[in-house]
Amino acid sequence: MAFDFRITPNLETLSLNYSRKLKELCMPASCQKLTYLHITYSKLRTFDIGLTPNLETLSLDMCKHFVELRVSAPCPNLKYLHLSFSRLRRLDLELIPNLNTLNLDYSQELIEINAPVRCLKKLVWLNLHGCALPEKLPKDVGRFGCLKELDIIDTGISHLAQSIIKLKGLYIIAASSELLQLDTIQLEDAVSTISHEYLLEFTSEYDEKVFPTVVDWRTSTPKDDMPAEGTYDVEDVAVLNKHRSPIQK
Repeated sequence: MAFDFRITPNLETLSLNYSRKLKELCMPASCQKLTYLHITYSKLRTFDIGLTPNLETLSLDMCKHFVELRVSAPCPNLKYLHLSFSRLRRLDLELIPNLNTLNLDYSQELIEINAPVRCLKKLVWLNLHGCALPEKLPKDVGRFGCLKELDIIDTGISHLAQSIIKLKGLYIIAASSELLQLDTIQLEDAVSTISHEYLLEFTSEYDEKVFPTVVDWRTSTPKDDMPAEGTYDVEDVAVLNKHRSPIQK
């Protein structure tokens, strides 16, 4: 099944939830008016965002067949990019300079993100939850001056670069083993930059002090919305992540 944008040239927003039979988007040479595109559970494999130069939000959540995001032209208006549970191996953000939100949770085949610092200076929320292959963040992550929340639970990231302490007010959501190494910095020196939002949920093995180095995902959602402990799966986590940074329209 395909959706044909050529017969809807003035379309501004499109939301296709649970579109399990959708395999293709038929695009004109350029789709100038589209600003919001939200598709879930489709069988889309590729999309050229360069054909939608005024797009502000692209959400391809739970599209587990998605393997390539093409960027054939600059996309200066794109602010919200959600690509959860994709099969992306490489993501090129060089022509997307104004991102506010980047959600890649459980894109487990992702091995490379091409993102010059100048393209991430406006990034506020970065979710790499469940992306097992990335092993480190850029050394100059401290230049991502607007970054306020970083989720690296279940990633291959084992330590954080020293420059991260420049990001005042940053909330880091990670397992303890991911935060106990901060390139030549003692944990006590960096703790002021790590979120105290979950202080009561955190414990540390160091000197019996309490530092926010471990967070249970359950703490980010009201108690009534939680599944019983030990019964959740990765899709539950993905749903709860959206409580923290809802898709913008």
